[in-house]
Amino acid sequence: MIDILPQKYFRSLNKEENKFRFLIAHLLVKSHTCFLFRIKRLNYILQFSPTSFAKRLWINKHLILSDEVFIQDYLKLGDFFVDIGGNIGTHALLAASIVGYNGKVITFEAHPRTYKYLNKNILLNNFHNVITHNFALGDKSGFLKFSDTSYDDSTNHVETTNVNGIQVEVKILDDICSTDKIDLIKVDVEGYEKFVFQGGIKTLKNTQCIIFESSKRNFDRYDYSTQTIIDLLHQNDFSIFGIIKFKKTIYPLVEKHISYSTENLIAIKDIDKFVKRTSYSIEEIS
Repeated sequence: MIDILPQKYFRSLNKEENKFRFLIAHLLVKSHTCFLFRIKRLNYILQFSPTSFAKRLWINKHLILSDEVFIQDYLKLGDFFVDIGGNIGTHALLAASIVGYNGKVITFEAHPRTYKYLNKNILLNNFHNVITHNFALGDKSGFLKFSDTSYDDSTNHVETTNVNGIQVEVKILDDICSTDKIDLIKVDVEGYEKFVFQGGIKTLKNTQCIIFESSKRNFDRYDYSTQTIIDLLHQNDFSIFGIIKFKKTIYPLVEKHISYSTENLIAIKDIDKFVKRTSYSIEEIS
């Protein structure tokens, strides 16, 4: 049994409600037969690629992701959505299904292996309103070391130490989107968010709303704080809010907010327009 299921998986198995699907998923990935299966999501389907994220979605077939709910609540027909940290394409695919033929989706995924799976999923859904890019975004163009952990692809990130990994190209967002009117940007880059924003100052001026991952642990990797991100976005005319999952409710952050656990924060340019568009309420949280 140890050969079939390595020791490192036992703790994960104990946490799983559906242990049978967990074991089957592991065997499908191990035998490279996972590609024969599809994962049905809201408005789109995914190939069961050998990635930790696809595996998670196959095991928990009714899993609802709170950031996907927000994207569905926010986007409208004809919108322009920018997805930074595209992974296997869940957010880009959902957005493409919403914004329609006259809408536009651009997605950026730095890791070449994950990028390959992302493109396969776009082809699988026959979406023609998605543009994909295989490079990272940062505060300057060039090349950076990127981690290459195959068993946990969702947390691959820009490396700051001289460890094993791969080299990826880095560009700045302003070289791609600075003149476009953007309805929503999603950023999930495992702590590199500050550098993405610093390379997209002109783009931010034309952006109405941002949903981004905030995590003290990830920010510590690059030696900055949650407040650094909040201040940067404030300087570009955004108000920052937390979001109560699945309740169509946002709340103003307390002073010196710290994201001790990983969470999604919302940056909004025009509060009245946001409320009208989404029908979300704003509540004070004590």
